[in-house]
Amino acid sequence: MQAKAAEYLLAFAEQTVPGLRGLDGKATSAKIEQRYSELLGALRWFIDERRTDEALRLASSLAPFWMATKRLEEGSEWSDRALASPDGTDAARGETLFQAGLLAFWRGDDDRAFALHDQALAFGRRVGDPTVTAKALTGLARIALRRTGLDEARRLCHEALAITEGTADRTGRSNALHVLGVTAQMAGEFLEARKLMSERIALARETGNYATIGLEASNLAMVERQLGNLDQAEALSREALDISYRRGDDWATPLMISGLAAVATQRGELERAATLVGAAESLMEAQGFEWPPDERPHYERVVATLAEAKDSDELERVRVAGRAMTPAAAVDSRSDLAPNAMRAQLTIGSIVIRCYEFDKLLAFWQEALHYVPTRPAKDGWVILRDPDGTGPNVSLDQTRERRSGKRSRLHLDLYTTDQKGEVERLVKIGATRYPWRYKPDDDFVVLEDPDGNLFCVVEVPSEP
Repeated sequence: MQAKAAEYLLAFAEQTVPGLRGLDGKATSAKIEQRYSELLGALRWFIDERRTDEALRLASSLAPFWMATKRLEEGSEWSDRALASPDGTDAARGETLFQAGLLAFWRGDDDRAFALHDQALAFGRRVGDPTVTAKALTGLARIALRRTGLDEARRLCHEALAITEGTADRTGRSNALHVLGVTAQMAGEFLEARKLMSERIALARETGNYATIGLEASNLAMVERQLGNLDQAEALSREALDISYRRGDDWATPLMISGLAAVATQRGELERAATLVGAAESLMEAQGFEWPPDERPHYERVVATLAEAKDSDELERVRVAGRAMTPAAAVDSRSDLAPNAMRAQLTIGSIVIRCYEFDKLLAFWQEALHYVPTRPAKDGWVILRDPDGTGPNVSLDQTRERRSGKRSRLHLDLYTTDQKGEVERLVKIGATRYPWRYKPDDDFVVLEDPDGNLFCVVEVPSEP
């Protein structure tokens, strides 16, 4: 192989592999697969030519592909070969050590994973790289969840958040939020877990990282299930599974299916739970993965419930049938496993309000809903998001002329248990009362925002 060819393949990997995180992950994986033998040839050439930095960079770039395609052993071997090369920059070595640690973690080799993450931490601190340092700390926190307990995991994650505070880093912070959310869930602190997971989902939506959105939605489903919100838990699991299905992400699919099995178990739908958990087991074994520490107790609880049921023999037969399903059949052949993936490809991304008084409306709706911009307003356009990650986005689109003629037939209904107080607050920040002809039983108040758009404040009963 010539130097130019190897350098081209390195650039190809660094530009292409991040696409695995998007909805086009399946197409991206196929593109990498077509050139996989060439990429390994380039990695071998860099190692043989003692071009260690390039070898480390290519090994790091390929690590997500190795994980996505279940090449854990192969990826570990190539990473070890690159790490054995002399010299190279500390920054490149630190990133490769972290990725190699993840490969070891997902193989279930915690001793090896700990050693690699510990070395990555040392290199990250040495060069002052907040991202490598934070990722290494959260790698160690993952292992702590299996070994030393929640307090140590929490300490490591808070250290990671402190290191990334005020920096441009998002990856390390996202990792820390993930493990902190898992830790809170395992500690039974479900409201805190919901907050952390929602924050991570919002961060992922900003960057279009659908892999993270899917995984964190699955984690949040686990939290909602334990809060007793089974409908919300199933909806989140289905959203996560839909993303996984559309991305062609077999790696994440068993976790989503296991979540649906847990929901079915709590509802007493044990035959459905047996089929689903069998399908999840089949996928996990095919990939050679260990159940994550936060997922394992829920999986084991489903299995124990099935074993203790009166018709346990019949349920075991159903479970074995589920295990015999291929990954494609587990996702595609059953309408209850991936209904959204086969029925709809659209989701509501934002409610858009066209307006003339852009600055006034931006200030009003931020204060009214306590929303924040996903990024600074530009050219008369902004997307406002719920900082908790649960409500829909609201976007403002500036027009050149004031509205004339009939009003739009669309409007927002804002729900509250304190209608009087909220109406007074909204009027104080710029809304005006609209002279609606109310009927005696109407439970809403009609207001105008500063640009003349109507919306309603609806009284809803408070929960008992």
